[in-house]
Amino acid sequence: MFKKKHNSQFLKDCDTDWNLNVEFIHWLRYHCKEYIKKAGAMVELNFHIIDGHTQREAIEHLISLCDDFLNLDDWDEERIKIVDEIFEMFHKLFWHMWW
Repeated sequence: MFKKKHNSQFLKDCDTDWNLNVEFIHWLRYHCKEYIKKAGAMVELNFHIIDGHTQREAIEHLISLCDDFLNLDDWDEERIKIVDEIFEMFHKLFWHMWW
């Protein structure tokens, strides 16, 4: 329930909120979820292997990292570590997200 409310609030605020570091994580999370729904119906997301995991598993992990990031309030070492993991995972997935 929190996530739906959180996402709808994000969509309402996206025209006025220029905190791009957080907004990018929202954007990435939303588009990864949509990618699984839409592209997953057209392409085989279990074909590419990234660090021993299928592309689908890697995308789901990326979504989970985004959730972890968005559920934290403080900019502490934990949140910074999660940001690094998000970008590292997205970097590995980038070339496979073509559909």
